[in-house]
Amino acid sequence: MSHRKIFRRIALSFAVAASSTTLSATIASQAHAAGTLIWGMPAETDTLDPHATGGWSTYQVTYQIFEGLVKEDLTKADAPTPPLVPGLATSWDISDDGLVYTFHLRPNVKFHDGTPFDAEAVKFNFERFWDEKSPNFYPKAKAFVIAYTKWIKSFDIVDPMTVKITLKAPNYQWIRQGLQSYGQPLMISPASVKKYGNEGVAAHPVGTGPFKFVERDQGVKTEIDRFDDYWGNKAKLDKVIFRPLQDPATRINALENNEIQMMNDDPAVGRHLASRRRGLPALHQ
Repeated sequence: MSHRKIFRRIALSFAVAASSTTLSATIASQAHAAGTLIWGMPAETDTLDPHATGGWSTYQVTYQIFEGLVKEDLTKADAPTPPLVPGLATSWDISDDGLVYTFHLRPNVKFHDGTPFDAEAVKFNFERFWDEKSPNFYPKAKAFVIAYTKWIKSFDIVDPMTVKITLKAPNYQWIRQGLQSYGQPLMISPASVKKYGNEGVAAHPVGTGPFKFVERDQGVKTEIDRFDDYWGNKAKLDKVIFRPLQDPATRINALENNEIQMMNDDPAVGRHLASRRRGLPALHQ
C-alpha cells in the first residue's frame, strides 16, 4: 500500500475529529459524541515527537495532537492526488521563480499549554529540525525530516504572523514532500521543548491539534482528550484511548466484547470477523 493511500485510510478512519468523515476500519459498536473511543492498534506507537519519529501507528496518534502549516485533504477518496489545504497557515504564496514560499499564519491559535502560535513559534520549529547553527537545533529531528529540510536555504520572519522560506532550487512538490516525509514538520510548542528538553518532549507532547495528550502507559495505552480551545471544528469525542494489541485474534475478541470500539487491519482480518459474526467457518487467506 502506498504512503498516500495509508494516510488517506488514517484520515478516513479517524472520524473522531470533526474534519474526518467515515470509518474504513472494522467497528463493533458506534462511537457516540461526547464519549470515549478505544482503538485497538496492531502495534505500539513510537515516541510522540513528530520531528523525530515515524510509522503508521505513531502517525495515527501524532496527527491528532500536532498540525503543520499545510495539510492534504484526505477525505476525497476518489482524488488521485489529495489537494493541499490550509492548516496552521491560512494561505501561502510562491514566487514566480519557485524559490520563495510565504506563509500567512492562522491568527488566534494556541498550543495546548496556552502559549501562542505565531511566527516565532514557527521559527523555533524550523530551527529545531533544520538550522544546525541554532541553539534550538536537534540533530535527530533533521535526520527524520531531511527530505523536506534539504531544500531549505533560509528562513525569515516577515511580521508576527508571516514567515518566508527560501529554497535552494525550485521544487513544486516541496510542501507535499514535507507532508509525506518520515518525520513530520508539524508544530511543537516551543515552551514544551524548553521545559522538557529535546529528548523529554516526546513524553510530554504539546501541539495545536484537536486532541491534547493526557498520558501514556508504555505497552498498555496512550490517552488523548478533546482540546476544547481548538481553533477549528471541535472533535466529536471526549477521549480516545489507543491500545496496542499485536495479536489479530486478541483484537477481534476485544472488538466483539466491546473492550475496543475500533481497529484497522488488513482485509483478511475483516473477512475473518465477518465470517465469525455470520456463524460461518473463518476464511484464512
